[in-house]
Amino acid sequence: MKLQVQDDIGCFEILYDDLIRYHGKTFSGGLALAYKMVEAVVDLTTEDKVLHRDKFFIYSALEAPGIIDGLEYLTRCVTQKRFILDPTLDTKAPKAPKGHYAFKITHMDKSVLLTLKHGFLSDRFFSIASKCLAGLCSEYEKTQWNDWKRAIEEIVMQSKYENIYDIVELR
Repeated sequence: MKLQVQDDIGCFEILYDDLIRYHGKTFSGGLALAYKMVEAVVDLTTEDKVLHRDKFFIYSALEAPGIIDGLEYLTRCVTQKRFILDPTLDTKAPKAPKGHYAFKITHMDKSVLLTLKHGFLSDRFFSIASKCLAGLCSEYEKTQWNDWKRAIEEIVMQSKYENIYDIVELR
């Protein structure tokens, strides 16, 4: 899978594997979620199916390392101050240890609200994630959490974005 990206120098391709090389495999499930999120936004907001980096603004209710790194690599939204944490954004979205899975993204003057589908990730996943992020999980739980993250990556990358996110086009 590849995304066409336009910046002020020119157009180029980014593969999902490029995100893995940038971030590593620690939070690969989050990387995959970010990739599919951007894929959805580009598909819904452009006719040319090109990600225009300087036209990408993100409000996120979630502070998750894999998602943030994925969005940064694809859009440069963090370094260019176009990524804003907003914990009040759609509080009905599924909860996570560091917020909830809601993202309002504007690209090419069109806005989209994406929320992770309820039930896509299990309550047990979030319970173990909370313990591991706090440094309180057992070795077994840590192994289980890492296995789940890799499984989530596989499932996400094999899925259509419509099966991952509830999407509302805002304008």
